[in-house]
Amino acid sequence: MIYFKRVLFFISINMVFLIGKSDESKIFIRSVTFNDNNNIDRKEILYIIRQKPSSLFSGRSEFDSRLLRLDLLTLKNYYFSKGFLDVTLKESYLIDEISQKRYVDIIYDIDEGNQYYLSDVQITGNTLISKDRIKSLLGLKTGEPYNPVGLNNNLYLIENDYHEFGKLFSSIVVQDNIKDSVSVDIVIEEGMDIYINNTKIE
Repeated sequence: MIYFKRVLFFISINMVFLIGKSDESKIFIRSVTFNDNNNIDRKEILYIIRQKPSSLFSGRSEFDSRLLRLDLLTLKNYYFSKGFLDVTLKESYLIDEISQKRYVDIIYDIDEGNQYYLSDVQITGNTLISKDRIKSLLGLKTGEPYNPVGLNNNLYLIENDYHEFGKLFSSIVVQDNIKDSVSVDIVIEEGMDIYINNTKIE
């Protein structure tokens, strides 16, 4: 019994040591700063990134440099989706140690560049699907910020429409011409009709 108590005592001591050790090895996010985000609100950016400051509800946020790189790409794509096609971003961070605990301050330097608007959409090769339908599926509205991210992500919606017509091998080529504004050319090859030859059910 005495031996068993000693074993439990040493296990407890080791667990406390390991927990303390792992906590000391962690780095917690203290702040995130965005410089020159003149058109995108700070709250809007914080909503989409993974590496956020610690809060009362989320607890302490642990820093991960790999996630920081992913956040940079996410933020760049978000700016693209708002029409800021020339945006450049740079991330950096500073680590501070207080009472044997380490904290990090993350800094994003943002050069938003110009915001581009969609001025014209030209669609050729479509016979089964209307131009208005195609523009609606791709989220293309003239006079609004050009969103190449949404356009590329929604191309499959047009392909799905063509599949409903039996067009399984349609192709869609998109070219955007960027000057003071953006004009988009969409060339569609609907392809041959595909019919069901035979259906076998076992």
